[in-house]
Amino acid sequence: MTRRTPERKTPRLADNTAYDLWTALHEGERCAACLVVERMVALYFDRVSEEAVNDIELRAKLRAAGGFCAPHGKQWQALNDVLGTALIYNDVLGTALGVIRSGGAGAGPDNGGMMGRLRGMLGSGAANGPGSVLADALEPTAPCPVCDYTLQAEAQVVGSFARAADHHAEFRAAFAAHPVGLCLPHFRSVLRHTTKHAAQLAEAHAHRLAEATGDLTEVIRKADYRYRDEARGEEFAAARRSVEQAAGALPTQIKPPR
Repeated sequence: MTRRTPERKTPRLADNTAYDLWTALHEGERCAACLVVERMVALYFDRVSEEAVNDIELRAKLRAAGGFCAPHGKQWQALNDVLGTALIYNDVLGTALGVIRSGGAGAGPDNGGMMGRLRGMLGSGAANGPGSVLADALEPTAPCPVCDYTLQAEAQVVGSFARAADHHAEFRAAFAAHPVGLCLPHFRSVLRHTTKHAAQLAEAHAHRLAEATGDLTEVIRKADYRYRDEARGEEFAAARRSVEQAAGALPTQIKPPR
């Protein structure tokens, strides 16, 4: 379904993050919070590549984490920073090598006797034996530092979104008109932080989800052999959006308090 685009009269928002969210609500079909956080993370990677690959604190965090997590590792690779990658992962993989050579006792020089004993113990098949000890020693002791940064960015973005929605009707109208608005994880987080208009936000989001499920139902109907010759319309875009609409696009999402 085609949604009405409200007049774009920019409200006087409280912070730059809110303005970034306002912009995101007027472009594309992405969750506004995911989009803004992704851009913040991209800037974080740029800073690391340009000036922080030799930062002692960051390198210690990366050693403890075993490098970037898989999704953030792919994002780092996209920068094609060969020297930065060599510096970081020579450190990370060298640390793992030291642990293996020491048989899980800690990083240290190669010791043929230790490796021989370790091979003998690994061949014993004993439960919770030296293989488990070594595996435990190789486990990361800290989270991916970019995941940590992402969670901080999400908290900032969610707080800004909730404040803007609480105080600006234009912001709420932009949210209501956007085809996704927020993914469900970020929508839940915003609801926990909003103080004035949770019911209005929920009504707008329910209307949007009703449109989405209506479109998806139409996609399913047109898959039936009786209707498969019917033209494919805008409803097919809902199938592409629905995955991010349900779960978001970030490798980590804000978790509700327990």
